Amino acid sequence: MTTAGSLSLRDNIPGKDATTVKRAKAAGAILLGKLNMTQFASGYGDPFQFPEPKNPWNLDYDTIGSSNGSAIAIAASLCAISFGEDTGGSIRCPSSACGVVGLRPTWGRVSRHGVMPLSWSMDTGGPITRSVEDSAVLLEVMAGYDPYDQQTSKLPVQKYTDSLANGISGMRIGLLREFMDPQFVDQEVIDAVRIAVKLLADYGAVVEDVSLPMLQKVGLAAGPVTSNDAGHVHLDRLRKTPDIYSPRSRTKFLAGALIPSQTL
Repeated sequence: MTTAGSLSLRDNIPGKDATTVKRAKAAGAILLGKLNMTQFASGYGDPFQFPEPKNPWNLDYDTIGSSNGSAIAIAASLCAISFGEDTGGSIRCPSSACGVVGLRPTWGRVSRHGVMPLSWSMDTGGPITRSVEDSAVLLEVMAGYDPYDQQTSKLPVQKYTDSLANGISGMRIGLLREFMDPQFVDQEVIDAVRIAVKLLADYGAVVEDVSLPMLQKVGLAAGPVTSNDAGHVHLDRLRKTPDIYSPRSRTKFLAGALIPSQTL
């Protein structure tokens, strides 16, 4: 059963596996089940239509979204690996909140075939795991060209695990100055990032200060693209059963559908 976090799809049983699932099975993975998420991956802030997934480290803490269940399952040791989908942070944010490894691969590296879309312009699948090594192993399985997703790259899949033995010595890491601004993020978060940065430097990474002045305005550009894509994905369902959507998602998707694609 695949619901995309919506009660409207509670009886939806797909006729075939997604490409990433098919590849995982072929590699020997044992699938345990589906996990909860925010409705239609529309982002943090919507009420959950199924029981709300809780942060295993502290039940009162948020898990952000939208691949909540995937990150929670790893943090709670319910499974060894899990799949997530990331449009604007939906793998990275819940992974961060749950203290696990979440990787958004380069767009086009992983097939979206069989995945409920939010924004075809930005969606990408990726692994959520307990370790970097596990993520490298899973990405090798997930990645690669798929004729059912013509946006996937035909470049050969690297042996990502081969890079692990080299560690991070000499690796250049950019620390975004705008993300370290107390007006943008809490000081407690800044302090935690500084500790992590020092640890990376101690292991030989070269951490460089980087400034992207327009960074905080990126959302103004990404928002209309995501809303437009999602609006057209959901338009028929919105017309027939608008009440199944939360007010936030309904407004976001309908507004996006009104934006002419050629203006984006």
